[in-house]
Amino acid sequence: MKKLVFKLGGTLLLCLFIISCNKDENTTRVPTDSTAEIENSQKTISSLPTNYFAPKNLPIKGIVILGSGNDPQNPTPGNINDPYLIDLSKSLAAKGFVCAIVQYRDQPFVGNNFENFNANTLMLVEDFNNVGNALIAELGLSRTKLIFGGSSYSANCLLSQNAWGSSITDIKGIIAVMGSSALDTAQNQKAPVLAFACNGEPFGTHYGQSLVQNITNATVKTKSFGLTDNSCSGHATSNPWIPIIIDKVLAWTS
Repeated sequence: MKKLVFKLGGTLLLCLFIISCNKDENTTRVPTDSTAEIENSQKTISSLPTNYFAPKNLPIKGIVILGSGNDPQNPTPGNINDPYLIDLSKSLAAKGFVCAIVQYRDQPFVGNNFENFNANTLMLVEDFNNVGNALIAELGLSRTKLIFGGSSYSANCLLSQNAWGSSITDIKGIIAVMGSSALDTAQNQKAPVLAFACNGEPFGTHYGQSLVQNITNATVKTKSFGLTDNSCSGHATSNPWIPIIIDKVLAWTS
């Protein structure tokens, strides 16, 4: 692990540089509600390709913007065909949520210039905000109905910006699958977090239950949920967390 110092808005930040992979290991596919009618198409939203899912015959309860894992030292465009995120999107759409898996932009190479990592997290969040705001305008909703989420690299970027940035603190919350952070990042989460990880997640000191336990804002902590799954290990999603995510997201938007 390398401790890194970043600047954001004139504030000195001490962050844990997290190595995230671009492939979820040992993923268990979770069946969606076969009785629900879902629209699925690949469409461009705010100049970004997305894998779009929406209910056909249900009132819209909210909007979920998702991003895939990646190589944090050399991030490539986001993968809109990530199987786990597709399963999650189908399940959410079956419950009344519009979902978009975003092909976030190709980002600058980090290498030994670790300040680029922080710049890349800002770039990813900008893409999420642009897609989210476009769907808000289209559907006539507000940012209080907006949820961001992702796997691995995307989750880590969102956790970083939720702690140290200001542009996503007004959303309903963050879904962090295989997301992890340093202690100070966990403590400083400003929007609620659903954090899921296997026991022994190797790329961060705080993840799942530990991440949520260390949130210092009492209101944010109460609305958050963390699961460290002892039935799996390492950087993986080997258990069906999706039904739990659905229940918690429904509670957020009820």
